[in-house]
Amino acid sequence: MMIIVSGRDRPPRWATSAIEEFTPWVTHAHEAGMVFTTDDPHNVMAADPELVISSIRRVVFPSVQNVLEKEIKEKGVLAAIARYRQMRLRYPTEYFKERTLNVLGYQQMNAHHVEEAIALFKLNVEMYPRAFNTYDSLGEAYMVHGDRLLAIRNYRKSLALNPENTNAAEKLKQLASKQ
Repeated sequence: MMIIVSGRDRPPRWATSAIEEFTPWVTHAHEAGMVFTTDDPHNVMAADPELVISSIRRVVFPSVQNVLEKEIKEKGVLAAIARYRQMRLRYPTEYFKERTLNVLGYQQMNAHHVEEAIALFKLNVEMYPRAFNTYDSLGEAYMVHGDRLLAIRNYRKSLALNPENTNAAEKLKQLASKQ
């Protein structure tokens, strides 16, 4: 849900009362937003069509991270990965960020679901094969899982993509000392 509120030439405290009135609507929706514009007293569509279009896009294309978090909670990581692939076919490219799968992977790691984290990080590597951080995260998950060789392989790939990645260099030293 998106609420667009135009507010030019409104009385004092009008914005506060609008927030009080519409906040319950927004807080009860799974994903919602409220936008205030002062460009036009009434016809927002004519005054700021880009605002209207971006608001519609937000409703049609909800947050990738929010959708996947819900899918993981309700159906598990494998279902979320399938959902991600479906969304890639339908959503505009700019809605997908490397960071999203990384956040979801670390949420799984923090919940001690390492195999699920590995699945998400592997998807991230597949989607962003030139991003050093995807390999770094996958390397960490493999290290936590006890897969030393796969951890080394991914940390090396991360370091090859970004020689300044001090985390990968440090982890490789740690893994080499555990031979």
